[in-house]
Amino acid sequence: MAKGQVKAVQRFTDTRAVKKLFRVFIDLGGRMQFHSIGGRWYTLIIRCDATRWTRVFFLKRKSEAADALEQFIADYRSEGTPCEVYVVRSDNEFQGQFSKTCRKWGIKQEKTPPHTPKYNGVAERWLGIISDAALASRIQAKEMFPDAPTDPALWAEAIACACHQLNCTATTANPGDKSPYEMFHGKPPPAGSILSYLNATMDLGITYVRGSGLDLEVYVDASYADRDTGRRSVTGIAVTVGGTVVSHASKTQRIVSLSTSEAEYIAAGEGVKEALFVRAVLSFIAPETSGAKIKVLEDNQGAISLVQNPFSSARSKHIDVRFHFIRELFKSGRISVEYIPTDEQHADLLTKALGRTKLEDHRNALMNIPG
Repeated sequence: MAKGQVKAVQRFTDTRAVKKLFRVFIDLGGRMQFHSIGGRWYTLIIRCDATRWTRVFFLKRKSEAADALEQFIADYRSEGTPCEVYVVRSDNEFQGQFSKTCRKWGIKQEKTPPHTPKYNGVAERWLGIISDAALASRIQAKEMFPDAPTDPALWAEAIACACHQLNCTATTANPGDKSPYEMFHGKPPPAGSILSYLNATMDLGITYVRGSGLDLEVYVDASYADRDTGRRSVTGIAVTVGGTVVSHASKTQRIVSLSTSEAEYIAAGEGVKEALFVRAVLSFIAPETSGAKIKVLEDNQGAISLVQNPFSSARSKHIDVRFHFIRELFKSGRISVEYIPTDEQHADLLTKALGRTKLEDHRNALMNIPG
């Protein structure tokens, strides 16, 4: 009787997806020896077949894999398209609620035969590579800083960092040895540009001029419905004292705004909260500033009207009540809201990428650098 032979699995395939996210590979690792800082025990990766771009999720239970897939779909859903993922390749442990989620979104679930993890090698191998890279980084960190305390619960942070680094690394798996980041986003990883900028601006610093006063102002701006953030707007805040920045922030708004004015109105509220905190800190140093009025600088007339008008209208009544506290501050005289031209809206650089000239103009104004 002839012996049975296992046919070798090809490392490369002619059926690799061409469209981004058309097919994704998924794998689950764990349970870990220690839970993460957030109480997670498992690592889930989802890897795009066409670009080799990888997302990593950390789960408390295996059953949360379906929730991770839902989040993955929501994060990369394109405008007007319910879902871009058409095929999910996984082993047989992804059943139950996970299969229901696939059926909900019309996703075909390709399950590998039992005891054949090699048929899901794109995800299986990559999870091992990420885990090894994370372990190596922790060992290297211990060697470089032997006296620093180590926390085994930081394994999730190490894996997330390793995944990001590998996403930004060139690979022969992609045409032209492009990195997964470049294949997925259509542009090179930003690390090179950031390092070049830091190298060219090493001698720059914030200049505070004696006698410039303690007037408190906050520049607020919003980039409406940013495509890369699930149609949520991005808030930019820059708080200045005496004309020089002391606090700044750039963050994605938690809700989807229905108009530019609404996005700017929400950004103004966030800016006022930050300015109130700065004023509270400043009052310890200079008690005379404790009751000083905060000047809010806004370049959207619609948002200014929403602040100054206490009456709800068809365009504003849906806005959550928690954002309307800024109206009470305006009514009580604790803040003022003034229009500022867009070219002078220095928080603009905190909402989106700008050209070099505009970036330097806003940066120099906030940091009090001579032009």
